Amino acid sequence: QVHPAAVMVAALVGLNWLGIIGVILAAPVLATIKLLGTYALMKLMDKNPWDYIVAPPSKPDTPPVSEKIKDFLNFMFELFKKLAEKIRS
Repeated sequence: QVHPAAVMVAALVGLNWLGIIGVILAAPVLATIKLLGTYALMKLMDKNPWDYIVAPPSKPDTPPVSEKIKDFLNFMFELFKKLAEKIRS
């Protein structure tokens, strides 16, 4: 959870120091520095350093892509079948 303005500043600093490579590496380096800094600060205050990290929400159960493709193809087949019947009649 790095603020977007901090990423922009880091990208500008990275651009001045390392060019395009600095821009590419700015966000990961900034996030790493923030993580290590927060960890050290929490340890200094005798708190659990991982309490503030929230687990991402679990994905809802969705059918695999192959099932979605199969359903779509069946739908299209039925649609063209109905269209062919209308053209014949």
